[in-house]
Amino acid sequence: MKKYFIFFILFLVPFSLLSTDKLVIIVHPEIPITKITRTELQEYFMKRKKFWSNGLTVRPVDWGEGQLPREIFLKTVLKKTSRDMAKFWIGQKLYTGDYAPIQLTSDEVIIDLVSNMEGSISYVFASSLNTERLSQVKVVDIDGE
Repeated sequence: MKKYFIFFILFLVPFSLLSTDKLVIIVHPEIPITKITRTELQEYFMKRKKFWSNGLTVRPVDWGEGQLPREIFLKTVLKKTSRDMAKFWIGQKLYTGDYAPIQLTSDEVIIDLVSNMEGSISYVFASSLNTERLSQVKVVDIDGE
């Protein structure tokens, strides 16, 4: 009985409450923005908007399926579930030829990739950005927060 109660409580607690760390948006240092809206994030991560204002191709980098940062991002920014996104990308692949963004499972690898790949954008927990890491990427504020 105790196992079911704990599972039930965890099921009801939103993912964002399980971590006190805040997600931050990171971009390649050459991206000419300092703020971004939730709508723009949706457009970039769902590949509806494909170019930055400076002409570089937008290259979203996502977390892997089931990873806590991804679940929080999907719920709070894209307003979707993992299942919604899986269906969306199946449709995109069939009708437009677009594939889901690359998915990684380590903040270290994501930060390295964003710092080296022109046009890239991703998100990580703020605690993963020490001084050295902060110098490699640009942190972008979400407009309205």
